[in-house]
Amino acid sequence: MKIFAIAIVAALPCLAQIHNLKVYSEFTRIDPFGQIVAQDKGPGEPRHILSPGAPRNAFSSLRIVVTMDKPGKYILDIGQNPENAVKATLYKERFEKHGNQWIPDGLEPVKIPYEGVFPESETIPGQTAVTFWLDMWVARNAEVDRIKVEPQVWIGYADDWFTYPMEVRILDAVLPDVSPKSAALPEITERSDASVLRPMRAVLCGSAEPAGKPIVNARAFVRRNSLQYLALSKSVVTTKLLQVSKTPTLQQWCASKADKIGPEWFLRFRDLLGQTP
Repeated sequence: MKIFAIAIVAALPCLAQIHNLKVYSEFTRIDPFGQIVAQDKGPGEPRHILSPGAPRNAFSSLRIVVTMDKPGKYILDIGQNPENAVKATLYKERFEKHGNQWIPDGLEPVKIPYEGVFPESETIPGQTAVTFWLDMWVARNAEVDRIKVEPQVWIGYADDWFTYPMEVRILDAVLPDVSPKSAALPEITERSDASVLRPMRAVLCGSAEPAGKPIVNARAFVRRNSLQYLALSKSVVTTKLLQVSKTPTLQQWCASKADKIGPEWFLRFRDLLGQTP
């Protein structure tokens, strides 16, 4: 199943309308019809994930979307070269209906490779997409390198494998050890970056996060990932935040609302912090 020389679906126009395999950042939630959840739409297209950077001693996460237009079996695998370069954990996302939309949030751990039948239930009429959350843990002593971490899907009715060609850059940066405490999470209907704004305001602005119980879902993992970066020195975090947000002072940022930009602003902030040794 670890195949690296297969053309991606995007290169095959005749098949692209039938099925595809895409990767998005953790801040872009995709509904069961293959569309970006309304709250997560920014002013431009979401970031194209081809060569994400991954700091050491930290989790990096992505969302994987498999689209099919008719029932059938499928297998989702994660190919690595070299093998086990990162510790990969795969979760199947569960959709919740809120108003007229379905939002992925619940996470069910699944084996790699994952074998499924599409659709797995009849609760979402017209469903065309299944979504997964991929956690990649990079060890503190991992070699700084470029490695292959490639989602691969076998589509039963096509009887073929298709690969998303992704190269992960293991960064020189080593993030601090973090033992995050649980906190109440924002509502699922809020924009995906709400899960990072709360801990950021707690660390930088002195506003306390509401207490909450431990839970495993996408919002909690987005928060967990942000806390890894917020554990860096406050001066470094503040400098990079003001640079990305184009805000003159931290006091002004704390008094502002990030409501005019898409949720992936945090990726630019994280990129700058990932350059910090």
